[in-house]
Amino acid sequence: VCSYYLCLVTIQNSHIKPNPNDIMSIILFSMPEIKDYKSIDIDALLKLQVHFAASTKDIAIMNEEKGKEFINAYNSIYKGIPEGYVFQGYDITLYHLSLLKKYGKNGILNHLNEGNQDELYQIQFNYQQASQWSGFENKHVYIIKCSDYKYKEAK
Repeated sequence: VCSYYLCLVTIQNSHIKPNPNDIMSIILFSMPEIKDYKSIDIDALLKLQVHFAASTKDIAIMNEEKGKEFINAYNSIYKGIPEGYVFQGYDITLYHLSLLKKYGKNGILNHLNEGNQDELYQIQFNYQQASQWSGFENKHVYIIKCSDYKYKEAK
């Protein structure tokens, strides 16, 4: 296991030349901020098969057909590209209002994980309660990978 700083140094100084006869491959798990560093060579990220955890798939959604449809619909209405929290706001609102409609304000807490997640773009919900005296937390995590010069959800 390496520290975040050490991983960055390793990537920046990487001179990996894959050998087709090698059966070992490297997958580097990193912090999501790695995608924001302009000084890291994208080819090094690809060679190391960089993966990172994220609570939303904001960076990957732009490469999915479903995300492109949303962007086109948004653009036709608002004459621009969705920024910031547009996808999250849509997902959170759609998910929780559908639960509210189905179970009412008094039943929603008993059914937090029973909403339809098929129509959501960026967030999936997996609510858990740490104790009976605490609120609920969304524990769903995406694993995002760098592949073919794009960030994608790792399946």
